[in-house]
Amino acid sequence: MATPAKTKTVPALKARTQLGRIMKEVQSGKVRVLVEKSGIPMVGIISADEFQRVITEREARFDAIDRIRRWLPSVSEAEIQQDVRDALKQVHRRRRVKGRTGHEPARRRIDVSPMSHQPRASRYLPNRRWRC
Repeated sequence: MATPAKTKTVPALKARTQLGRIMKEVQSGKVRVLVEKSGIPMVGIISADEFQRVITEREARFDAIDRIRRWLPSVSEAEIQQDVRDALKQVHRRRRVKGRTGHEPARRRIDVSPMSHQPRASRYLPNRRWRC
């Protein structure tokens, strides 16, 4: 069993200036390199052998998914979208009912009118003004 390669993080400027050395380290199979720009991971450098292995594994996984799909009934995209919409409606309906029954407190929102800077409900009450 081969020892797993270590992942080394390198800033983009260093990767640019020392690309040849990094390629030799990666090609040996002992190191993977993650290149960061401003502290954000941008790209990973792996050996060609590891790249081929990753691609082969990925294709095998997709082949397995394709074999499974052949055994499933064919369903149109429109049917799938309708099922998703129906499921979302049920979830939203359950949330609204749950909020009304007291199991979960209903969210209250104070809507401030941009004209009067007071809650809308109080605009309809006579002689009630907010004082600043």
